[in-house]
Amino acid sequence: MRRCGLLACCFLLLGVAAEADILKMRAGDELRGTAQLVTFVVKDIQTIYPREEVVAMQVATTGADSLETRSEGKVEGKLVSVMFDAPGGLRAVTRDKIASLSLDNTTTMDSVKAQQKDETDKKEEQKQELSEEQKRALTKNRELYGSYKDAAEQMKDDGYEAVKTKYSDRVREVINDAQRLDRSIQEKIRRREQASTRSYSTSHGGSTTTISERERLERQDGLERDRQDLERARATGTKLKATIRAEEKKVKDKAEERLSRVETAYTGLRAKLFEGQTLTEDEMTARYEAAIRLPGEKAPKVTKPKTTKTSPEGGTGKTTTTGAKTPKTKQGLEDIKGE
Repeated sequence: MRRCGLLACCFLLLGVAAEADILKMRAGDELRGTAQLVTFVVKDIQTIYPREEVVAMQVATTGADSLETRSEGKVEGKLVSVMFDAPGGLRAVTRDKIASLSLDNTTTMDSVKAQQKDETDKKEEQKQELSEEQKRALTKNRELYGSYKDAAEQMKDDGYEAVKTKYSDRVREVINDAQRLDRSIQEKIRRREQASTRSYSTSHGGSTTTISERERLERQDGLERDRQDLERARATGTKLKATIRAEEKKVKDKAEERLSRVETAYTGLRAKLFEGQTLTEDEMTARYEAAIRLPGEKAPKVTKPKTTKTSPEGGTGKTTTTGAKTPKTKQGLEDIKGE
């Protein structure tokens, strides 16, 4: 508990926002960081969800826990454990120790670490004997880095949105088919249960048949055909989910590559500036443009940072944040899961 308190103080001293995922423990303390993996059971089927898939988590005091995911929507079941990355390290926390889990979909452990890195870089620069020109160039490099990171994140969000748009009509169609068939099946089962078992005779083509209303429905209402069609709809839904996830993985992989290239550009430019090389804003921008654009892609639109004024002490004033993103929730296929 004392260790957590010291870490919180460190965050405040560094100027790092303490917002992140919050895991409150039954013992009374809480962890701030990122829920890396959530293990959840629905109808005896255990699934491990990565953080980017999880939108919300409700740990119930009584009854079932609930989990909302980006691709499947909201489901009810039982939380098993959470793999949580906090400043103290990565740990697995089981359900019996968890009081609640609050997920921050805009600030995660990665952003907390990024802010820590930014503050560390600033402090390192303040310790060096740098010219005013170097200080201005390092500040501009940091601002460009932030803008191009934001642009890379926005490209990822746009990629996810494009996948959603591409498949939204098909998802809606499969869900509607499954719901229609399920309603039809339930109605036919209800009619069979309420139908009379008393036999009556019917004449057709000179022959007489003795049958009950329930037997007539069992022969003619098409219940078995509906069941087969529902299974096919569910199988189609399963394939569709796999296709969507595969395309989303491509989006994620490209985003990670862009961010890695932008990070490399930042580190390389920073090293050159420390060595005393003179780099203009246009030269640094060109390096970031090359980094964020993967082979075959067009250059993305990037909101360039406003010029940051340099304080008399050599530090920087308040930096304008650009490229703020709105979290997007993807449509799920929760209505076509098998029993």
